[in-house]
Amino acid sequence: AGAAAAEAAAAKAAAAAAELKAVTMARVAAVEAKARESTSVAGKAIRGGVAKLLADLELTQYADAFANAGYDDDRLREIADVVDEDRDGEGTGLIDTLIEETGLKGGSAVKLRRRLLEPAKAGSRGTDGGSTNGSGKSGGKGRGGGSNNSADATAKQQPGAKSKAVAKSKNK
Repeated sequence: AGAAAAEAAAAKAAAAAAELKAVTMARVAAVEAKARESTSVAGKAIRGGVAKLLADLELTQYADAFANAGYDDDRLREIADVVDEDRDGEGTGLIDTLIEETGLKGGSAVKLRRRLLEPAKAGSRGTDGGSTNGSGKSGGKGRGGGSNNSADATAKQQPGAKSKAVAKSKNK
């Protein structure tokens, strides 16, 4: 009887472990999907679906063309997933087909192509360098070019001369 009880306990522990593993794997998959969505073309370009994509690109006049050609949110996600897997090959081909089937022309086609083919940004903040402590891209090393104001240039060239801005502030 003791062996049967131990075997039952072991089976129960194995079932609990299998259930825990399944829950953990589901959570991992969800986290990976969320990360992929936030960094991939599929995630960034089509978040919100066709309507939001067209609104963001100021192409809402093509909403009916997308619907008539069968490009709904699910189909757009499928295309974006392919772009993430094979940007230069099949992904580009699918985008070219989408553009042709929806009748996008000129700049409208360029906008859509750029949005769907743009590579994911390397940094999560989407900035041009800099840091969180406010030191900026060049670390506060005074690399500015100065003013393009001709009065300021005159003041720099002639030691006794004052710029118009300085003269105005002293006249107040």
